[in-house]
Amino acid sequence: PPPSFRPGSRCAILPAVTSPAPQLDPLTGKARLAVAGLISLYLCLALWGAWVKSETYDEPMYVLAAYSYVTTGDLSLNREHPPLGKYLMGLPLLLLDIDLPDNYQQQAGINFSFLSHQPRVDTHTMLFMARLGGIALGVLLGLYVLAWARRAFGNTAGLVALALCLLNPNILAHCRVAANDMAPTVFIFACCYHFWRWLDTDDRTSLLWGGVTLGLALGSKLSALMLLPVLGLIVLVEALRRRRSSLLGWATLALLASGGVLWLLYMGEARTLADARQHARFIPPYSSGVA
Repeated sequence: PPPSFRPGSRCAILPAVTSPAPQLDPLTGKARLAVAGLISLYLCLALWGAWVKSETYDEPMYVLAAYSYVTTGDLSLNREHPPLGKYLMGLPLLLLDIDLPDNYQQQAGINFSFLSHQPRVDTHTMLFMARLGGIALGVLLGLYVLAWARRAFGNTAGLVALALCLLNPNILAHCRVAANDMAPTVFIFACCYHFWRWLDTDDRTSLLWGGVTLGLALGSKLSALMLLPVLGLIVLVEALRRRRSSLLGWATLALLASGGVLWLLYMGEARTLADARQHARFIPPYSSGVA
């Protein structure tokens, strides 16, 4: 079997290389050219798809919420999802001359009129710009897939994995839509990669990045909460197997770091329920009452 699965390797739960980790063979010139070619092909397909694809049902709400987040700092709209994915959709929109009504929080159906009735920007351009964040995340996902496959199985496997990732129809379909799917996909994968590296090599830098990417994953979608019991169980099993309780302490520090990242993504926001009930988002127009 490959070294990653031989008994005695550092991490028995996740595929790992033997310890100490062998030095990676550098990518040859042809391999680097293949990586550049695969990324270029992915970008061509994704950008073309983002340009010709008509809007999906959820995109008007995401585009409105994304633009309101990056221009007002108010995260109340589309509160059912964490904000990171919408930040990434909203940042390219800052390059456009877009009008956001003062009472956007209270107008019924404003998500559709916001996208289709801008006086100086057409709908097509707004959608395309909002979709660029997801396309960039696809490149980041491909680079993580390449790195993990190279470290576990070698350079050839890394190139094959990169091709399978970037040309995957599921990835190409979702990266070109302004929705909340690519961000959790990328950061959940990145978090697992960094925790695997930490358990395999005891590299504290990998642990730090594991905490950061865990916070980014939690700040992308609530589905990322599944990482907490899964990674916690893996660390617990490894701590018992190696008789190293210190692993639990280091993992706790990474969890605290992820909480700090999540707090920053919410801009340090902290509200009481009473404050939230008096927010404009939850009070009908022309009403002075409390929701």
